[in-house]
Amino acid sequence: MGWFVQANSVYPARHRGNGAFLYTDVEPYLYDKAASNVTIGTANNGKLHGNMRGKLKAQVLNVAGYDGLQPSVPFDIAATTVPKIANELLSVDDQYRYGRFNVLLRQPDYEDGVSELFRAATATSPAVRIPLVYDYRGKGGWHMYYMPTRDADAEDMQLLSRHIADEIAVKGVQAANDSLNVMMTEAEDDSET
Repeated sequence: MGWFVQANSVYPARHRGNGAFLYTDVEPYLYDKAASNVTIGTANNGKLHGNMRGKLKAQVLNVAGYDGLQPSVPFDIAATTVPKIANELLSVDDQYRYGRFNVLLRQPDYEDGVSELFRAATATSPAVRIPLVYDYRGKGGWHMYYMPTRDADAEDMQLLSRHIADEIAVKGVQAANDSLNVMMTEAEDDSET
């Protein structure tokens, strides 16, 4: 059993996979991509097949507005895209085992209230804090809101993070997801021209 963050959600799942299962709309943003031979068993003995695998450079958005965290944080994701997958899933096994990340899921009134993937600073690298957001309005679970990046700069990510936080506060999580989906579609269209 591994722990997963639904990437658009961290919960236990009976899967020994590493990396992430993502929607196919991120394929234009994958680096070092190749065809995937992954087969995923689903409920009722169904199967889903991976389409592409590669590395996704992303900015994780601090939509919760956690104090002490940047508005966005760069994060590389080993990804497999899967057509018709119901939810994106990020396994934290690799992050924990090889990336030296700690999975810290805190209640809002405990310590600083920040749920995150946290890697302590070393002599050669600064601390890394990847924000996770618990879904109190929907079905629960922790979410990691991210944006694939190519040409976005820090100011773009800060504005986007603030916009998504406002969307969640005023209109709810689904409205924020809808906004991100529209932006992703527009970004894909721009990259094809």
